[in-house]
Amino acid sequence: MGKARARHLAKDRREKIAAAQRRAIEGPLPDFVVIGTQKGGTSFFYSLLTEHPSVRRAAAKELHFFDNKFAEGVGWYRRCFSKGKRVDGHRTITGEASPSYLFDPQVPERMARIVPEARLIALLRNPVDRAYSNYQMEVRRGKEARSFEEATEEEMTSTEDEGNTVDVRYAYLRRGLYAEQLERFSFFANRDRLLVIKSENLFTRRLEVLERVLRFFRLPPFE
Repeated sequence: MGKARARHLAKDRREKIAAAQRRAIEGPLPDFVVIGTQKGGTSFFYSLLTEHPSVRRAAAKELHFFDNKFAEGVGWYRRCFSKGKRVDGHRTITGEASPSYLFDPQVPERMARIVPEARLIALLRNPVDRAYSNYQMEVRRGKEARSFEEATEEEMTSTEDEGNTVDVRYAYLRRGLYAEQLERFSFFANRDRLLVIKSENLFTRRLEVLERVLRFFRLPPFE
């Protein structure tokens, strides 16, 4: 994705959220949240899932409430969701997908407090493929001039050296340490409200993955 395309998408997202904030009535809290991972196929997954007649889109796919907008308050978050209804005898559900949630250590506690009943989905891509895709995205945006080898070597060196920190935008390798990230969401996992999916399965067997997700949400199948 080039710089112009990225700017266009960011502007479109801001405008949709701003329009939602002008609503007088607050909507519900989300029934589900896709928490990651970055470059793991969350955009494709969210687009596929919200084709279901019982799944309503949020004001924008990525709301970033639990990492970047938490200070705005729960009312801000609620206005990003529309009131539900019943379709073919089933209650509609709604949710968002902010892939940075999985990596941010502040998010799990905030989610456990605000949306304890939500169902979470984590899409996990092969860490090396994910890291390189992340790197390529930053290059296309004009924000990364190093080679992939230089960037990852510097990240590993900085991580080992307690005196240095790595900008989270360039945490190409650390974002792939899924075990410790998922451990922080144990509140949801212990209540069977966390579903982990391999991104590769989504890319190659999307209908099979979608059926599994719909069972997780207790929604009927659809064509």
